[in-house]
Amino acid sequence: MKKIFVYNVAIFNTDLLVCVGVTINQIKKWIFKNAIKELKNKFRDKKMIEELDGLIKDNKGFVYLIGDKKKRFYFLYLTDFTNTWSDMDVLNHEIVHIKQAIFENRHTENETEFEAYFIESTFRELRKKLNSL
Repeated sequence: MKKIFVYNVAIFNTDLLVCVGVTINQIKKWIFKNAIKELKNKFRDKKMIEELDGLIKDNKGFVYLIGDKKKRFYFLYLTDFTNTWSDMDVLNHEIVHIKQAIFENRHTENETEFEAYFIESTFRELRKKLNSL
């Protein structure tokens, strides 16, 4: 599967750029085509592009933070998503990292039940979206 889309983590009004099975050049092209202003400027940074390209080549999945505390994008990359246990394990693992980054940025601590609901809901919604593409 090759797909790029933006998922809004509604409760935090936070955007998650989800990329599956695509190259850094395909991601860059999509960002410029879809006129995401905040990301256009960041994707002109050669150092960041090289770092992302290396992560894409070396990992089954990862989360990368783009931007600053004022406007932050969370970048989720998966090499593939075919709804296998292995793919769901990677997705679930990366959602925990997304939760960690968002909660740290929003100073949300010691909310264990809320954290569990966040992970469950984000996993369910992303999996639905990935399966519908």
